[in-house]
Amino acid sequence: MYGGKVVALKIDPRHASAAERNVANAGFTDVVELRLGPALETLEKMIAEEDEGYDMVFIYANKQNNLGYFEAAL
Repeated sequence: MYGGKVVALKIDPRHASAAERNVANAGFTDVVELRLGPALETLEKMIAEEDEGYDMVFIYANKQNNLGYFEAAL
């Protein structure tokens, strides 16, 4: 991935576990990070931790919070 990484947010532990297995089976554990928890809270933590920002944000989550996700991603 040329120095890039993917950060995936999951709220359901079962989905996170399945995603971890899929990432491992695909051989991408070095470039994919999975975070478990509510998306808005997790986004806020990520923003506080990250100095450089992100090149792209793809949001596929519960639609009623899309505006909140969008605003947090900016």
